[in-house]
Amino acid sequence: MPNTEYDEFLSEISGESNNNSNTNKSIYYSKTKVNKFVFSFLAIFFGVFGIHWFYAKQYSKGLWYLLFSWTSVPMFLGWYQGIKALLTQTDSSYLIEV
Repeated sequence: MPNTEYDEFLSEISGESNNNSNTNKSIYYSKTKVNKFVFSFLAIFFGVFGIHWFYAKQYSKGLWYLLFSWTSVPMFLGWYQGIKALLTQTDSSYLIEV
């Protein structure tokens, strides 16, 4: 007799689930609209501490950046996200989704 729970688990891992898998894409955080220039400034100059994620109300990301601020990885990620935000198209009030 086949184990149906195991088969369901395998189908979820392989992405062959019959359920609508698009509903659970943003489980961990939801996108928020922030000012493009404020976010970019914070990311470029204070990205090593994750300040730009606290501004965007994505506290878990900001906490990870703060915890790893002793390395240089968050600094480079902050520069990348700041430049990426500057190049992102905005709406009429200069807001972007992050």
